[in-house]
Amino acid sequence: VELWLKSLHSYYSTGMDVYVSGFGSLSTTSTPSSINRSIFNEARYSSDTHFAKSNEAKYITLNSTGINAVKNSQINGFRMIGSAGWSLDDYGYFEGSGTDRPYVRITYTEQVWE
Repeated sequence: VELWLKSLHSYYSTGMDVYVSGFGSLSTTSTPSSINRSIFNEARYSSDTHFAKSNEAKYITLNSTGINAVKNSQINGFRMIGSAGWSLDDYGYFEGSGTDRPYVRITYTEQVWE
């Protein structure tokens, strides 16, 4: 399971470091004003990943915790967290629309019995 992202900007010229976490119980009726920290899943779903200051696209591979969360339908979405703990070192944003918007790629192996 991989998450594809394209960075658009980071605060520092050296880029930003992030990891993937998730949402636990976000409903379709949630509005931005009703979302609070209680819906966040604090689990780490990937290792730290570095993005250049702007326009770097890459896949982030989910670890076994993230893969199991996807398999078991335990999450409703993904979020990026700054590795340094909300410092400006990790401030930035990613493309959110068009052909460069984030997407999930799931690759599986089908077991064939003979």
